[in-house]
Amino acid sequence: MIVPPESLVPTTAPHASTTYADWAAAHDPAAAGAARELVDGMRTELGRTWIRPGRFVDAMAVRARRLPPAHLPWFWDTVGHRLIGCGSRPGGRAYAAARAAETEHGLPVDPGRSHLRHPPPPSLGPRRTARRGRVT
Repeated sequence: MIVPPESLVPTTAPHASTTYADWAAAHDPAAAGAARELVDGMRTELGRTWIRPGRFVDAMAVRARRLPPAHLPWFWDTVGHRLIGCGSRPGGRAYAAARAAETEHGLPVDPGRSHLRHPPPPSLGPRRTARRGRVT
């Protein structure tokens, strides 16, 4: 069963994303239970390492080593969703790992839908840069 990617993207509360587990249920039902457990474990691990989200990414990298290549982009995108609000660097590492998995394993990439897996950041309005005091 092919599921439209739009249905897998979190529209509310991306920090609680289950995109990977939803994708696995639709595309690899045999692995759906393990994917759900992995996503549930993300909540626990992020809660444990919340003050240092980079450690969360490191812990997820260890778990990602056990996944089949086709699962990696969806897994890493879900990790990135979970990191929204934790700063740009850890989430950026997760999204970079997703794109690297697509490239490294020759997985199909649909440029028309790649933006769907990355929820847009919330609008913060004008911000002042810390050093220069100017609005950006």
